[in-house]
Amino acid sequence: MKILFNGCSFTYGADLKDKNKRYSNYLSNDIVNLAVGGQSNDLIVDGSIDWLENNECDFVVIQFTFPNRISVIKNGQWTSIMPCTKERKAKLYYLHIHDKEMGIRNLWKNVFTMEKYLESRNIPYFFWKLGKTHSKKQHSIYEPYRKLSKWKNMLHGSEFLHKHDRSLWVGDDKEHPSEKGHKLIADTLREYIK
Repeated sequence: MKILFNGCSFTYGADLKDKNKRYSNYLSNDIVNLAVGGQSNDLIVDGSIDWLENNECDFVVIQFTFPNRISVIKNGQWTSIMPCTKERKAKLYYLHIHDKEMGIRNLWKNVFTMEKYLESRNIPYFFWKLGKTHSKKQHSIYEPYRKLSKWKNMLHGSEFLHKHDRSLWVGDDKEHPSEKGHKLIADTLREYIK
């Protein structure tokens, strides 16, 4: 089964010494992994659709990232920024424009867009995301997109990658899954992909 994977550093396998040990490689022998560290949900969706317009696969796994990442044009190309981006323009954007509700709304617009695209192509898929599910009180502002999506209660990484189990994490800041963490992600997702 050929599976397309896309996401951010979790799916890319950041801080792993051997990229063959990332979770995507445990799920199929025939994979395409488009993930890039720091990638925004906008670029995850854009890159996935662009690849699918020119290629075929049997299944798609999309790992959505934190909603505070966005895409901007830089030197004629789309790129992702996040609150830790050091450029002045990014600092000003996060200080004066961006807010939590805007990021959450953008996340659900991207989820809904990817969902409808894959369904229009009859490609089976699975979505999961980083970060916790938001409370009902937080839903009011972005409810239309979330409400329209079949993935409104999608699995999030903290449901199976427990922060207190340090063996699941690697890197200087222990913020990316270790080889053991990637195996756990693969075992969790395998049940859904079946």
